[in-house]
Amino acid sequence: MNKGKWLPQVLPGIEFDNPVAEEFDTEKHPISASLGNEDGQNKIDATLPNKKGKVSISYVTLNNKDFFNNHLSDLKNHLVKSEDGYRKDKINENKTDFLIIEDYNTFGLTGDFNKSRGDRYQHFFLTFSRSKSGRDLGRRGQGRNVYWIASHIKAFFGYSIQHDTKQKLLRGIAHAGQTTIAEDNYHPYLSYTVPFKGNEKIQNKNETFPILDESEINEFVKLTGIKRKNEPGLSVVIPYPHERVKLQNLKVSYLKRFYAAILFDKMELEINDELISSSNVKQHLKSINLNIGFVDFIYDVRSLPDNNFYKIDLSEKEQIPKDLNFQNLIKSDIEKLRKSYYEGETISFRVYVNIPYKKQKYEKSFFNFHLKRGESSEGTTKTPSLFMRGFLQLPEMSQRFKFSSKCMAYFWAEDEHISTMLGDSEGKAHLKFDPLHKDIDANYILEDAKKIFDLINNCMNETYKIITETKDEVDFDKFSNFVPKIISDEQDEIIEKKLIDDFDFSKNPTVNKVTKKRKKIISAARKMVEDSRINGGFKIIKMSSTDKKDFPMLVRSTCAYDVRRGNPLQAYSPDRHFVINKGNVKITKKEKIKNLQIIDGNRIEFIALEEDFTVEVTGFDTNKKDIYVKTRKLKDNLDIKEIKNG
Repeated sequence: MNKGKWLPQVLPGIEFDNPVAEEFDTEKHPISASLGNEDGQNKIDATLPNKKGKVSISYVTLNNKDFFNNHLSDLKNHLVKSEDGYRKDKINENKTDFLIIEDYNTFGLTGDFNKSRGDRYQHFFLTFSRSKSGRDLGRRGQGRNVYWIASHIKAFFGYSIQHDTKQKLLRGIAHAGQTTIAEDNYHPYLSYTVPFKGNEKIQNKNETFPILDESEINEFVKLTGIKRKNEPGLSVVIPYPHERVKLQNLKVSYLKRFYAAILFDKMELEINDELISSSNVKQHLKSINLNIGFVDFIYDVRSLPDNNFYKIDLSEKEQIPKDLNFQNLIKSDIEKLRKSYYEGETISFRVYVNIPYKKQKYEKSFFNFHLKRGESSEGTTKTPSLFMRGFLQLPEMSQRFKFSSKCMAYFWAEDEHISTMLGDSEGKAHLKFDPLHKDIDANYILEDAKKIFDLINNCMNETYKIITETKDEVDFDKFSNFVPKIISDEQDEIIEKKLIDDFDFSKNPTVNKVTKKRKKIISAARKMVEDSRINGGFKIIKMSSTDKKDFPMLVRSTCAYDVRRGNPLQAYSPDRHFVINKGNVKITKKEKIKNLQIIDGNRIEFIALEEDFTVEVTGFDTNKKDIYVKTRKLKDNLDIKEIKNG
């Protein structure tokens, strides 16, 4: 019997086509995020039809040297001679920690081992496919790289049971970096596999068989603590995982990227025996500060019947016009759509297009998008728009929608033909749709394909602008820069920092402001009061985190009709818009406050005496315009100091 071992490959004659062409940016996407994103996407792609996938993640420690001696010692001998070296400070040879990620109800690494290309086993272990086409099977071999990146010994093992044959197999990949021993240069990748001796009929010396011996596999399973019994799927074992790859970080990463798949009962997530499913996922999402209102929004719209969609059929045209005008497409129903939007209803669209295949006839397909008026006047519950192919999120696409502080927006495509094209456009980490990807040029008529991508990029922005435009004689959206500015002593000291990890919706507690002379740390003040939308206006109450001891406090709230571009407060005009307590706009509730003042027509200040205070302002024309409100606690004035001093 040939036992498995790590096999370095002398250049040329390497086992892999080429080194990784598209490495992961672990500064922009920390390894815990990249690992969760790539692994979760692989699980969604590999889930059996009409089944719910399950991902199980566990952390195991083996307190002896058996695993190292049996499965890593020959890898060490190669690493110590490599350019990147061997991390003695991070690798305890007398015990081994494992991060184990297993999937269930999936295909497993299926494939005929006598073939070198074309199936799940070959794509995962043998090739860097330059032009993988379609909706699954991974993308150009990139997904597996996150596993060795997460390991201090730069290696991982894959144990799989094939869905169709029930065959068990074991193989490993390590990335030692460039290595020169004597006069021989070695390929940076090594395989843990069955040695080739020159006369066995096992493919060829460049593409060796996986380990198939069941006794050797059983020994590996027992040492690592793999949970899989006889269920098909894949178990990835990462020895000596990096400190940053913590279970909590992975949990957050999976939830942020795949909460929709869990919500719609397409996936379950198990973290050290804690099961997260559709029945409890909202509670877990609350713990990571995800906007539950937005979660409810996407759940509701994905369940809509067909007759709830406003349908736009561009498939009847020979080609999509370059100067496509959304106003013309929905002009007969603009007022109806506008009324629904301002009444807080979701407006839903289905757009039909022809997918411009290069080597076959065009096929009719469609995508969907939805818009709903935001929940907060100041965007305090702002959630980036969501773009999905099937149940896979494309997080960088959220930047395409420019109005997420004012409107909830959701795009999704699951019809076969458009999903195939969008899948072909995605890069290594499935972050965005890229019309310039070489697979689009290879498989589609590029000019027509680009028009569909432009349509996807702009449809929600254009529709929002049409729905929210007004018939005022003066367009304050366009001319707000020329309106006299409100002079205010209200200066924000908080500078928001754009998060590096674009899967994190939370804000940092401190912000670094860098100048040429010095680095200044500005602490972000705790928000103590909030405003929320009510019928015809807004109300002001305390934040749930504000304590009784914080009262009394001085509160200021400034409001204006919202604009699509520019600062709404700068566009405010008392002559054209409103003055509080003159005309329709009035303070209709004021409980447990004193010293209420109205300043400049659109600002109120008052002293909130107790924690259950309430102020409401109503009478705005909210059927045509949104209200922007900015509310904050001010520093104590003399009146408050006198109250506090008795």
